Amino acid sequence: MPEAIRRNFPLARHQLCLVHQARTICRDVRKCDRKKVSEDFAEVYRSPDIGAPEARLSAFAGKWERTCPNMVRKLLAREGLLTFMQYPEPLWRTIYTSNAIEGFNAKLKREARRRVIMNSEENAAIVITACCGHSRT
Repeated sequence: MPEAIRRNFPLARHQLCLVHQARTICRDVRKCDRKKVSEDFAEVYRSPDIGAPEARLSAFAGKWERTCPNMVRKLLAREGLLTFMQYPEPLWRTIYTSNAIEGFNAKLKREARRRVIMNSEENAAIVITACCGHSRT
């Protein structure tokens, strides 16, 4: 996917969802260490200081490379881990997690399921707009 986006939008930057990344790296970690690894990794991207996530990623890798070398190697090989730092700090949380996008997609799916058919693009646009405008609980 990132290659296709780069091909069509050469200036676009790719950011991995770090919440999902935390789950992924825990697959290469012993069960007894998973909670601590996850907490340590969260400290990497939740830092309020610009530049601190890079230093914290280095510290994270140093701490866990002896215990979980495969996890650290795979993590550091991934592109798009700290792209969010290129934006203003108030936007970081919105960028480093895809939870808002996933929530919107789930809500859109629920709304679309209620309708048997969307008979036109205009109708689909209305449904999407209505979906964004208010929430049902």
